[in-house]
Amino acid sequence: MFGFIKYISEKFFLIFLIGSITLSIIVGFLWKKTKDVSEAKVVTDIKNLVQRKSPIVKLNANQIALLPPFSEEDHKRGNKGASVTLIVYSDYECPFCADYYFIIRKILDEYKQSLAASERGKDEIRLAYRHYPIVAIHPESQRLAETSECVTELGGDDAFWQFSDIIFTKSDKGKDLSWVSTDLNINQSKFNKCVEDSRYKEKVERQYDDGLKAGVSATPTTFIIKDKTEVWLITGAYSYEDMKVIIEEAFGGHKDSSTL
Repeated sequence: MFGFIKYISEKFFLIFLIGSITLSIIVGFLWKKTKDVSEAKVVTDIKNLVQRKSPIVKLNANQIALLPPFSEEDHKRGNKGASVTLIVYSDYECPFCADYYFIIRKILDEYKQSLAASERGKDEIRLAYRHYPIVAIHPESQRLAETSECVTELGGDDAFWQFSDIIFTKSDKGKDLSWVSTDLNINQSKFNKCVEDSRYKEKVERQYDDGLKAGVSATPTTFIIKDKTEVWLITGAYSYEDMKVIIEEAFGGHKDSSTL
């Protein structure tokens, strides 16, 4: 996998560099032409666009030790004995996270179907979803993350995934959460109490801090773990096609990796 990682990292480094230069020119032009564009908006645009993809990084033993292992408090999909684990740090207000969320869901569903048809043998994937709300540019992301935990407390992981599907499909749903208890069939008074008390504020902040220590700097960020011994860090919303190849490489090789 090392050769592939080097190749795709070099590829996206060039994209990252060219994109950075191009965006700098565009932002500079817009700054001159639009007086009422705030500095915060410019920073947001740069972070959201330039950091969409970054090179893949293979972690060393010291770096791996900083990543909290897959745990029962994670929102998870897939078999516990899977040979490849994806830990995704995400933000409910991040537009790239929305696209990436459904890309990962699609890949997981495909592998599940393949296994059911006995096409892949022992190759399995599991997913852990973790919160990384970047409140400086996504002011509602912390509140939405805490809300998702209240949903989980009252409705279980199925309700969590339903909530996430809705928020990532229709971003305006995050502005008014009055629909949650009815649409997800959970107790309204208990839900309101949980949200008002900020019951999961500490958990969300802890996941953010843990992610930061482990090397997360933007969303989405994915850690791909192979057999608990090898870990790669991927920053940005890679395409469905690229993620398929990367995951195949994690399983031990892909015949078509040269086509990227």
